[in-house]
Amino acid sequence: MYTARGVIEIFARWRTLAVLLALGGVAVGVPGALAQSREAGEHRAALQPLTNLPGRNDPELRAKFLAEYAAVEADARRSLLRRWLTVLGADGLLDALEARSGFCHGEGHDLGKEILGQTKDVGAALAVCGERCTVGCTHGVLMAAFVGDGSEAVWKHATVADVRARIRDLCAPGGAAGGIEPGNCAHGVGHALLVLGGGDLGVALGHCGAFTPRPLAYYCASGVFMEHVTAPRASGSPHFPCDTYTEYPPACYKYRGYSLLAAHGGDVRAAVTAECLPLAAPLRRGCFYGLGATQFGALNLAPARLPEVCGAGDDDDRVMCVNGAMEILSAYQPAAAAVACGSLTEPLAESCRVAVREGRYGLGKPFQLYFRD
Repeated sequence: MYTARGVIEIFARWRTLAVLLALGGVAVGVPGALAQSREAGEHRAALQPLTNLPGRNDPELRAKFLAEYAAVEADARRSLLRRWLTVLGADGLLDALEARSGFCHGEGHDLGKEILGQTKDVGAALAVCGERCTVGCTHGVLMAAFVGDGSEAVWKHATVADVRARIRDLCAPGGAAGGIEPGNCAHGVGHALLVLGGGDLGVALGHCGAFTPRPLAYYCASGVFMEHVTAPRASGSPHFPCDTYTEYPPACYKYRGYSLLAAHGGDVRAAVTAECLPLAAPLRRGCFYGLGATQFGALNLAPARLPEVCGAGDDDDRVMCVNGAMEILSAYQPAAAAVACGSLTEPLAESCRVAVREGRYGLGKPFQLYFRD
């Protein structure tokens, strides 16, 4: 099982709740340590009915949940999670989903929304989600906090303009969303922006531009494109929407790469030749990045194949292919990532090491290759 890196400490969460409530127009007027203690206590109280339940470690209950989860259609899973929250608890459901698949990001979205719906406490929901299910649970909380989820939403009647006005405070380094990596926070906001924008990619991506520094706008765009993939719109182009919304090509191709690979029977070299090489930069760099990202499974099994996987194109293309491949591999299989980087020659090997160090949401990547201009 591939596990996420653990739950972010509760102490960091009281700041998130305070800021989000302030952003939503609710005064948080208790100063200093008293406010921190009160909010931390409220988080613990909100989580008490949903964590450390007796059924959390019951193998029979977990097996029953997983069997039911596998049997239902995707649109029925949210209600199933709601029912099982009172049996396994939020932490127990996260245990079960990660046991089912270490990459339960999409499932984590639904669970994060449901946890927030049950606790009505952003800080508490973020505390239990942490980085679990490849941060999908936390992203679900952020999406629900912005978009709302029924008549008792934390932030009712939010609009995309509301989000834009609060973006800088919410994800600023050292500021709001305490304990959540700024790039990770921006990615979660991107999901919410597309929902609030009614699925309009242009609107959502335009609002991502409110993020500073610019790398956070890139991560926001990656959330927009990921949300778009979960609800695909018809288009005649196999490269849509990456060939239409071109400001952040890797953010788009990260999620389009799998369909391009599938069109060539899973042969990454054939896909590179047919799909990436004919493109002009910067779309070509994005395409190489996206196809590199599809190779996690192959490189996990045979990390020394990285030079073969990322051997085509020019120097920039190869760097982007390596970055796409390493950002996920390094998070879940660091030993394999080290072998993969060691299989390269300089200077590409150093680019690989940078990709490993920066991970999924770092701000020190060669972003001049990630942007259109």
